Amino acid sequence: MGRKLYYELPDDNGIVAGVVDAIPSNWSWVDGTLGAPERLHERGRISENSVLLISRFYSIKPTLSVIKERDKDSGFYLPVERVGPKIKEIILDKKLPFRIRFDEAAFGTSKEITMDDVKEIARRFIEIGYKGHMGAFRDYHNNHKYDNSASFHFSQYGRDENKLFRTQGLPPFVELGWDERYSGRREYLDSIVEALERLGLKEIQSDYVEI
Repeated sequence: MGRKLYYELPDDNGIVAGVVDAIPSNWSWVDGTLGAPERLHERGRISENSVLLISRFYSIKPTLSVIKERDKDSGFYLPVERVGPKIKEIILDKKLPFRIRFDEAAFGTSKEITMDDVKEIARRFIEIGYKGHMGAFRDYHNNHKYDNSASFHFSQYGRDENKLFRTQGLPPFVELGWDERYSGRREYLDSIVEALERLGLKEIQSDYVEI
């Protein structure tokens, strides 16, 4: 049986950064996306359409890429900008990435990129106004990525209600979950709950039963 707790997520960069810090350092990996704030675009501080990708699938090294866009009529991907100019903008002109993407970041990479490294990268971008969503996972079972004993998510944009999948419409939130099918226990989340309470987050009562 899967169970979940929800907390309201304030529109405060410092608090969101603190939420990221609450992820236990011994958890397995992080997924998610953070996007640059409009004020940094307006000031010319962003390398447009660039993506800093931190993933276990790219030789365990951060990779710079360019956003792929689809043609609205054909559905095919449009030709992408060259990544070379983006590298020069970020390294030589000290611009910032348009987007940060975490793809199983920190999974099995304790000698190269640790969970604490990933948390610091996310926290520092959030502190300067980047927004988005992130998930962290304690482990996995049966070689299935999302079969976890415990998990953590936050979204600064909230989510819509979906009665088919029994998901409740929520404002910006933090979601904590544990699943007894994979030896999950509520106490795996105790340190996160304590951190959220110190940050002043309020619990949201859910109208849906999680399974």
